[in-house]
Amino acid sequence: GTVISAIAFAPAGAVSMSSGTLTLNAGAQTIANLTLSGGTIDGPGNLTISTALNWTGGSLAGAGTATFGAGSTITLNGGTLGFNRNITNAGTMNWTAGNLGGFGGPGVTITNNGTFNAAPSSNNFFSGNSTANAFINNGTFTKTGATTINFSGCTLTSSGPINLNTGGLTISSGGTMTGAMTVAAGTTITHTGVAFTYGAGTTLAGSGAWTISGGTVISAIAFAPAGPVSMSSGTLTLNAG
Repeated sequence: GTVISAIAFAPAGAVSMSSGTLTLNAGAQTIANLTLSGGTIDGPGNLTISTALNWTGGSLAGAGTATFGAGSTITLNGGTLGFNRNITNAGTMNWTAGNLGGFGGPGVTITNNGTFNAAPSSNNFFSGNSTANAFINNGTFTKTGATTINFSGCTLTSSGPINLNTGGLTISSGGTMTGAMTVAAGTTITHTGVAFTYGAGTTLAGSGAWTISGGTVISAIAFAPAGPVSMSSGTLTLNAG
């Protein structure tokens, strides 16, 4: 069924949703603890999660925003999770399973101002919706685990550090890096598809492998990875003096 809230929907207790629709029509509401295993939260109202979100299914949709508070822990552990409203994270997000995005509807922007830990158990995707999504990293993004994640259908723009500690990172949908990129020994970063730019201010560290297998990589800095570089197709544009 459908629950429609014209008031600020802010129960003091935990909220669990497995199916149906929760429509938030008030301007702003805060839920401390939310378990979302199915269904859709939509509407024009802005939603803040202050303590914890355990997200295993369903969609956050609607014209309103979702904000994950500075003290919150967000667990992303599903098959495909519907990122269908703009999201800003100030807490800690832990991606442990499933694909992010990939539902229908317009593209959205996910902004990380806190900590984003990516360690899915399979080779998963940060996907687009009907049009491309955008991931903006102003905080810290860390990839661990043996798997490879792929920004496919989702642009990646990062002024904060990206730490590829274990496994792999594939960037297929373009974007811009102006922070610290660490590609640790034993890992592989792969560029393919849409153009990606390493802009002024970017630093490269680590002895992991770099693969360019399509698209264009544009470097405004001295492109000098410590690890091996393999190029099978595409274009590497070196703009630094």
